[in-house]
Amino acid sequence: MKAVCVLKGDVGVQGTATFTQEVDGGPVTVDVHLTGLTPGKHGFHVHAFGDTTNGCVSAGPHFNPTGVDHGAPEDPVRHVGDLGNVEANAQGVVQRVFTDKIISLTGPNSIVGRAMVVHELEDDLGRGGHEFSKTTGNAGGRLACGVIGLAQLIIIIDSMTSMFNTDASLPYNHDLFESLIVKKKNKDGRGRDLLLPYYNHSEVPTPPNTHSGNLDRN
Repeated sequence: MKAVCVLKGDVGVQGTATFTQEVDGGPVTVDVHLTGLTPGKHGFHVHAFGDTTNGCVSAGPHFNPTGVDHGAPEDPVRHVGDLGNVEANAQGVVQRVFTDKIISLTGPNSIVGRAMVVHELEDDLGRGGHEFSKTTGNAGGRLACGVIGLAQLIIIIDSMTSMFNTDASLPYNHDLFESLIVKKKNKDGRGRDLLLPYYNHSEVPTPPNTHSGNLDRN
C-alpha cells in the first residue's frame, strides 16, 4: 500500500511525504521532500487528527494511541507518530528516505487520515530535560502540515488472468483493491488503464471470463 501527504505552511515551507508498506505489519518506507526550511534539524511527526481547518494547530497532539511518553524513533517507548527529525541543507531543502517499524498504513497504528507536521525546531527526542521534552520533544511551532491519504497503486500486468490468479486461502485486502489501478501491458511495454471491478469484502477475486471477447489483447 502507498499513502501520500502534501505539506504546506504559511512561511513558505512546503513539500511531500510518501509512505510505502509492502506487506501488512511490515516496515513503512518514508520518502520526504521539503523546501523553504531554515538549515538544520526539524521535528517531523504524525499528529492525531487529519484536520487542518485551523492550520496545523487543529491537527492536535502527536499520534499516541497507547498514551506513552515521547521518544526517538528507535526507542522501545515512543509515540506512534514519533518520526524524529529531518535535516535541511544550506538551501533549506530536505531529501530523506528512511524506514519505520511502528507506523502502519493499516490497523491500529495506521497513519492514514492523520496529519504530518514539520516543526520549527529540532526534536530533542525526549532527552532534553525541558518541560515539553516528554510530550513534544520541545520541537517548537508547526511550520507546515498536511493530511495523509491513500495513494493510487499502479500495477502493469501481462494478462488479467495472472492478476487474479490468487490463492483462495489468502484474505481479501479491501484497502489494497480500493486504491489499485491496473494497467495491461501493451506491445510496446507501456500500460493502458483497465477498470478493476468492485468485489464484496468477503469475496476473493476470481479470474474474469477470458473467452468473452471483452479484454483488449493488444
